[in-house]
Amino acid sequence: MFESLQTISRKGKIKLAAWTIFGTLGCIAVSVTYNVTAFWDLGRAAFIQSIISAIVLPIIIAGPMFFYLTVKLRETAILNHKLKDFASIDGLTGCLNRAAFTHRVHTWFQRANSQGATSPSAFLLIDVDHFKKVNDTHGHITGDEALQLVAGIIRSTVRKTDLVGRMGGEEFAIFLPDTDRETAPKKAEEIRLAIQRTELQPSYGNSKLRLTVSIGCVTCSSGSLFEDVYRTADSLLYKAKTGGRNQVVTSEGEKLKVANDDRLAV
Repeated sequence: MFESLQTISRKGKIKLAAWTIFGTLGCIAVSVTYNVTAFWDLGRAAFIQSIISAIVLPIIIAGPMFFYLTVKLRETAILNHKLKDFASIDGLTGCLNRAAFTHRVHTWFQRANSQGATSPSAFLLIDVDHFKKVNDTHGHITGDEALQLVAGIIRSTVRKTDLVGRMGGEEFAIFLPDTDRETAPKKAEEIRLAIQRTELQPSYGNSKLRLTVSIGCVTCSSGSLFEDVYRTADSLLYKAKTGGRNQVVTSEGEKLKVANDDRLAV
């Protein structure tokens, strides 16, 4: 409990003090009211003693009790929050796991459809190129580091309001609310270039690696369904992979690729 008190924020300390003080005052009010009703006719001295007891006993008993219970409730709330994060976050990359990402995007579409929202959104499906070769050549630890690098670049490139998920293996997905069809491909290309230009220095081995990704980019209307959007993005990603990798393919059929198409050095 003392360790919990050391980490509590100023706002948390104010709440802790408020619950302790007002909880104790509430107990005092109940106790005094009862004693006034029950002992008012026992004489002045006895009545005064009963009122003093009605004030002192709740302070001695209720004060520490409310303090202890408030601390324990806070610890329980923190634990529940951590458990919720554990259930929704991919342990390796720190992105949302597939189930949590799918649920949140699906919920966003449902809410937008029910509210009649008209703002567009975008969905990016990203796959690390030649990832099996990374694992086979450099080992799975390096493969894990590659995924962590890609995830970190993606999260640093998007907004806080965007959703980033690891869909499984070397595949990531990004949902971009309030993003039009002109902005979405630019963001996808920004991510692709940022990954291509970043070298990975594995923990084991001296050779640096250059990673590339293929991206399927879909712009969505407010009436879209997650399943349809994902299916379209997956087909566009397939075109990017079979069309040479290290490129963005959009739902408008446009391909974005730089001239110096650096391949993965393994």
